[in-house]
Amino acid sequence: MRSAIRPLREWLKSATDDRAVRWSFGLFVTWRVSLSALAMILISLRPLPEGDHEEYLSSLALSPVSSRVEQLFLEVWQRWDVLHYQRIAAQGYTDNVSSVFPPLLPALTRLLGIALGANYLLAALVVSNLSFFLALVIFYKLTQLDHGDRAAQRATLYLSVFPTAFFFGVPYSESLFFLLLMLFFYATQKRRWAVASVAAGLASFTRIQGLVLIVPLSYEWLRYTGFDLRRVGSLALLILPVVLPSAAFVLSRHLAGYPPLASVLAAYWHTTIGAPWHNFANLAGRLSSQTLSANDALDALITIPFLLFTLAAFRRMRRSYALYTAATMLVILSVVYPPLPLMNLPRHILLLFPTFIFMATLGSRPNVHRCIVYASTSLLILLTGMFVQWFWVA
Repeated sequence: MRSAIRPLREWLKSATDDRAVRWSFGLFVTWRVSLSALAMILISLRPLPEGDHEEYLSSLALSPVSSRVEQLFLEVWQRWDVLHYQRIAAQGYTDNVSSVFPPLLPALTRLLGIALGANYLLAALVVSNLSFFLALVIFYKLTQLDHGDRAAQRATLYLSVFPTAFFFGVPYSESLFFLLLMLFFYATQKRRWAVASVAAGLASFTRIQGLVLIVPLSYEWLRYTGFDLRRVGSLALLILPVVLPSAAFVLSRHLAGYPPLASVLAAYWHTTIGAPWHNFANLAGRLSSQTLSANDALDALITIPFLLFTLAAFRRMRRSYALYTAATMLVILSVVYPPLPLMNLPRHILLLFPTFIFMATLGSRPNVHRCIVYASTSLLILLTGMFVQWFWVA
């Protein structure tokens, strides 16, 4: 028995001695407790009126939580897409709307939910929060490789207080995808190609957007081989595990009789594919016609400065980071939603992690650091409160 416990004890000691683990754990606990306290205070001071949100739950065949404790700790985060993931975990894919959500997050939620007595909301929250903590650890280590501990601390802090960072703590796909993203890039830097390939494949099984990781994977492999084109066959073997999960997801939808993804997104979310500048052209049109809404203004306030930071950071990124960032920006900016031109962008730009590293290098100046933290935290409080109160946020 003692021989079995000793390796565990040694592993725990090494983990607690690790700066990345210690910093990330303290940051995560502070972040999680603060957001939960904020949500509990808001829902206590301003309880949700009876109405649309209950109808939304019943329309998805989900029951509201029964106890006050569950309401304060769990139900406050049961909003919008969370319900779809919860429903898939509990019931499987049952209709066109749910069919657009890739299966890895609901599958993990179901596995844990069974162990938790079919409490799939709790299970989904555990998966998301654990994923974010582990992602913080790897993000710290990834930043540390190039910029040292101080920058790594600032980068993880800036990510955690970004205005839409609360999505990492709710059962959306952001935290699981970000964990796999960090694992992918850390593995490529350590030349662990099989791990990188599998991480990219799991990322595409979380969000089809994960297919963009083929670009930095190809670059890093070719750089590793000295751009020897005779070894391209080996690269194909690395790319195959990235493509297969998404291909399997699309094929399974087709065999189940669901419409194409683009058709469902257009029918239920009113989104189409357009030029990357189309959303900004729509925003300018709304501004000139004086039809700009408060949501438009808030989305622009968060998105435009961050994208400018991203453009400024390109020259200082690793080449693989720049390729990933460019490919991701192309994907997220090409999704057009005419009613709200920048809708979802404040959430999707969370995945542009090299920008947070760039911000961390700027944050070595105390005034810049304070400006980033104060502005981001203020907007994080605002948007978290809006989300808890069932306002659409990003």
